[in-house]
Amino acid sequence: MIISIETFPGKRRIFQTEEIIKAKLPMTLDTAHIHDNNRIIKIIDNYWQSIPVVHLSARGRNEHHLPVDRFCIQVVRKLVSLGWLGTIILEYLPWHHYRLKSDIEIVKQALIRDIRPDEIPPPCDAYKGRPGMWSHNTPEPEVTTSELTKEIETHKQLEMLYNYILTKNEEILDRLRTDSPSFEYLTEGEQAIKYTACAGRTTLAPLLHKARKGTLTLKYLQKKLKQPNKLTELMKRVNLCKLEQNREE
Repeated sequence: MIISIETFPGKRRIFQTEEIIKAKLPMTLDTAHIHDNNRIIKIIDNYWQSIPVVHLSARGRNEHHLPVDRFCIQVVRKLVSLGWLGTIILEYLPWHHYRLKSDIEIVKQALIRDIRPDEIPPPCDAYKGRPGMWSHNTPEPEVTTSELTKEIETHKQLEMLYNYILTKNEEILDRLRTDSPSFEYLTEGEQAIKYTACAGRTTLAPLLHKARKGTLTLKYLQKKLKQPNKLTELMKRVNLCKLEQNREE
């Protein structure tokens, strides 16, 4: 029997993710609980032999534990490339259980070949208020194509911006820790002053500070950038629109 500790966020947890690694304990890696895709890949690279179980699901703007997305498939492919032989559990919110059977097949295929983006349908909340439809035997709901396209595009942009901010925050913190080994021992106010000096007073500064404090969420970002033009404008300012176009090409 192997007892492993799941990667839950929040300071009230007995073990933070890094503490699990430091203590060399078996880890259940939950891809929806860690809000930084780069960090997830780094954990897999360095700790995969001590991960017996992976809870696989995607993150959305407002919810976690959504049906698998392209990053989930990237996680599966990464594990396979390392020779990992653990257990994958699809952990979905109950109104997404209609996707379990089809997503199991997608994950199986990901073990042996590359999965095209068009093979992974986006999640749908059509059954959210209908508990009687929360079953793996429920057929996929019908959705309007135009509404779906708009929802997917906004979600992609928010997720890209969110991950960019988290990555930028980690880069700034790494620089501060390198330049000032005593950074971690400073007061919150002193850390904030040094962080501001390093990050600058840019449009992203308030969001970077929330990321530094660990309080930035996709839900907050969605609320802050509720109007589509605000999201697009901010992405332009940090050159993410151009990056998104290059990826699509």
